[in-house]
Amino acid sequence: MIEYPYAKTVNGNIIHINDVTNNKDIFYCPHCNSIMEAVWGNQRVHYFRHAKGFVCNKETYIHSTGKEILLKKLIENEKFFIQYDKYSKKKFDLKLYYDYFYLEHPYHFNGLTLVPDILVDNNAKKYSPIFIEINNTHSCEEQN
Repeated sequence: MIEYPYAKTVNGNIIHINDVTNNKDIFYCPHCNSIMEAVWGNQRVHYFRHAKGFVCNKETYIHSTGKEILLKKLIENEKFFIQYDKYSKKKFDLKLYYDYFYLEHPYHFNGLTLVPDILVDNNAKKYSPIFIEINNTHSCEEQN
């Protein structure tokens, strides 16, 4: 398994190592924004690595990268089906009802400010917003 398969381009776009055409280009870590190098080995799979001297938390790298990839798919895909009930397997196209997708955008509700990983909202305010939290190793914790 590749430890760091994704990086950001100079334009801020997430790119997979298999889509890199020039390993001399400059890339950045999606989490810590430090420089990453595209490594093309003859005997091993291609991968990104942090430039010498930089250390990044793998957990937060996965979390940050997952948020950005999901947000990109929400914005760019014409349809985006979600399953909201694991027992009945019901699915619906999120894009039919929602038209705004934000990364870590504050949402104010009854005196509270909530900041989900991804906020899914609609311009008409016809439907309740959806808060998406990316979970890698532990679930969200309830706050008092």
